[in-house]
Amino acid sequence: MTTNPPTSGRRGIAIATAVVGGVVLLGLGASAAFAMAASSQRADALTTQASALAPVDATGITGLDLNVGVADLRLEYGSVTEATLTATGGSAERWQFGRDGDELVVRAPNANSGFCFFGVCPSTRGQQVTATLTLPRAFATQALDADITIGVGSVRTDGTFGELDVQVDAGDAFISGTATDLDLVIGMGTFEGEITGAATVNAEVSLGDLALVLKGDPPRDVTLKVSAGSIDLAVPAGIYDVTPARASGSLDNELNTAPGAPNRISAKVDLGDITLSETR
Repeated sequence: MTTNPPTSGRRGIAIATAVVGGVVLLGLGASAAFAMAASSQRADALTTQASALAPVDATGITGLDLNVGVADLRLEYGSVTEATLTATGGSAERWQFGRDGDELVVRAPNANSGFCFFGVCPSTRGQQVTATLTLPRAFATQALDADITIGVGSVRTDGTFGELDVQVDAGDAFISGTATDLDLVIGMGTFEGEITGAATVNAEVSLGDLALVLKGDPPRDVTLKVSAGSIDLAVPAGIYDVTPARASGSLDNELNTAPGAPNRISAKVDLGDITLSETR
C-alpha cells in the first residue's frame, strides 16, 4: 500500500523547492548582472577622454536648471567669458547644454537607455560619468536662482544663489555658499550643506539624511518634515518659536525657545529623527 505524505509535508517540500529554486535563479541573475557591470566598466575605460561641449553665452542669465541623473556634476566659477561644460565618461557627448530664456539648462544623458537585469543596467552601471560646469567669475557675486535635480548621481558646489531648490532621489548633494531661500526634498539620498543668508527653509526627507548648517541672521520661517529619515539642522543663535509634531520619531531641540518669537520653526517627524541646535 502506498502512503502519501501528509499535506503539510507536501507543502513544506514545495516551499523548500521554491526557495532553493529562487536562490539558484538569484545567484544566476547576480552572476549575470555582475558580468554585465564588469563589461560596462571595461567599455567605459575606453571613453574617459573629456568632451567639451560648445560654450553658452551666459549674459543676462538669472537662473540655473540642472538635472544630473546618474552623473556627478561640479559647479564652479572661473576665468571664462562664457559658460562651459566639460564631461567625461560614457555618453559624455550626449549632455544637453544651452539656454531656455534667462535660464542656463544642463541635462545629463538619459540614464534609462538599454535594459536592466536584477536591478543592474549595463548602460549606466560602472560609468564614471562626470562633468564640470564653469560659470564666468562675475557670477560668484551675482545670485542665481537654481533648480537642481539629482537621481543617483551627485552635485558639488560652493555657490551664490537666490532661491535654491534641490531634489535628491537616491544620490548626494554637497552644497555650500549663500542663498536667500531653500527648498529641499530628499528621498533616499543625502544632502550636506552650509548656507549663509537663508531667510526661509522648507526641507522634507523621506528615507534619506539631511545635514544643514545655517549662518548669518536667524531664518524667519523654517518647515521640517521627516518620514523615516533624519534632519540635523544648526541655526544661528537666537530665540525661536518651535512647533513640534511627532508620532513615533524623535525631536531633539537644543535651541532657546519662546512662544511667539519672530523666528519660527515647524518640525514634524513620523518615524525618523530631527535635531535642532545652534550653529557653532
